[in-house]
Amino acid sequence: MNLKKLLREFGIYTDIQEKVTGISVDSRKVKPGYIFVTYKGYHFDGYNFIDDAIKNGAICIITDRGFRKKVSEITKYEKIIVDNIYEFSTKLAIFYFNYPARHLNLIGVTGTNGKTTTTYILESIYKKAGQKTGIIGTIQNKIGDEIFQTQNTTPFPIDLQCTLNEMVKKKVDSVFMEVSSHAISLERIKGCEYKGAIFTNLTEDHLDFHINMKNYFLAKKKLFDSLQDDTVAVINADDKYYKKMINDIKPKIEIIKYSVKKKIDIELYAQNIKFDKKNLIMTFDIVFENKEVLKVQSFLLGKHNISNILGAVGLAYFQKIPLGIIKEGIEAIKNVSGRLEFIREGQDFACVVDYAHTDDALNRILKTCKSLKMNRIITVFGCGGNRDRKKRPLMAKKAAQYSDFVFITNDNPREEEPKNIALDIEIGMKQANYIDYKIILDRELAIKEAISMANKNDIVLIAGKGHEDYQIIGNEKIHFSDKEEAIKNIKYIQNEKKEKELF
Repeated sequence: MNLKKLLREFGIYTDIQEKVTGISVDSRKVKPGYIFVTYKGYHFDGYNFIDDAIKNGAICIITDRGFRKKVSEITKYEKIIVDNIYEFSTKLAIFYFNYPARHLNLIGVTGTNGKTTTTYILESIYKKAGQKTGIIGTIQNKIGDEIFQTQNTTPFPIDLQCTLNEMVKKKVDSVFMEVSSHAISLERIKGCEYKGAIFTNLTEDHLDFHINMKNYFLAKKKLFDSLQDDTVAVINADDKYYKKMINDIKPKIEIIKYSVKKKIDIELYAQNIKFDKKNLIMTFDIVFENKEVLKVQSFLLGKHNISNILGAVGLAYFQKIPLGIIKEGIEAIKNVSGRLEFIREGQDFACVVDYAHTDDALNRILKTCKSLKMNRIITVFGCGGNRDRKKRPLMAKKAAQYSDFVFITNDNPREEEPKNIALDIEIGMKQANYIDYKIILDRELAIKEAISMANKNDIVLIAGKGHEDYQIIGNEKIHFSDKEEAIKNIKYIQNEKKEKELF
């Protein structure tokens, strides 16, 4: 489609008839024939990259502001000024890519915690059903077995539509998409026609953005309000917001509620939950509509993971995936990167890496560690800089409640002073009258000390960063992986023990 014909669809007229070869918000990705969409973001000003985009071959610039200077040496481009850059660019991308969501079984997963794990459980189930799957989420985007790095839980509108279009071209059947509250509020998901959505839970987080829990809840609810007839809303009935979430859902949308324990009027629940400490496996029964029972085992431990499994099962059940296939999918998934991920290097203590970065998530992981009934729990965690300060003492109190020793350290301090973040966390420790902690701002050193402290049958929990392989200090993004650090230090200890045995 040429530029003149494309823009005419939106009531905009130009004489430029060059073929449009793509749309991008990143000037580095612009090629000859591209439309460059630019706006002022939270951490960058897209206007600064207009010249680069034009030099890379952009034939059209779309912005919500005028140029501050003339680019007289470049003449072969069209400049479009619009009132709402998000809304316009989303509509443009949807039209340009021919409404890709309509050609996919697109499933949205939203909630404070559990989104990533739920999408990977869904992927496992639908793969067992013989489908080609896609994932859009925090860890990475996937098309089949191809992996693509991602910058945001939910991509910007143009990148999202481009990704969905790529999935259509590569014959993907079902796509499982993490839908963040930021993305909903900033209208990144407009034009995504979901065939179903899952609500995992809602706990305090992102209040630096949403200001209060009411706004946070309303952002999540918009996903379910956008569902079309004959789709499904799968809702966690153990969450205190679940009744509000299902309130006013359209009559022709199926509602499936799930719970980790039997409740009246719940379509899906778990019972007979057992934990095999030796093999680190859970077994439980899933009861469908008080009649069908599916016995499963899972390597994903903890009640929070039973909840994640039930959410995925509710969606698959509605879409008529056979129960035997659902069972195979659940039992095939061994772990999700950075989500209660056990580091196994032959050591005589447990080491777990988890993404928990809210007080609720930390509470769930620590309770799961406690349920293993091992010896001490040694926790390493910090809090992100330039983010909600209120959760820092709350996370400290949860760490104090369940841990035998705590190392307070850096997470991603960003432009905030690391020492001040640690002091905010320490307030919670003092409020809990907890004294068994140490502040070590160097995360590498904190992990090393925690692992060195561990005795037989202890648990070292390294929380907050999970799958992330970087740390943001100031404006610098450096390579750092909790998993790599844990493995390195465990191996070092193992080698030290072997040397002592030799001498």
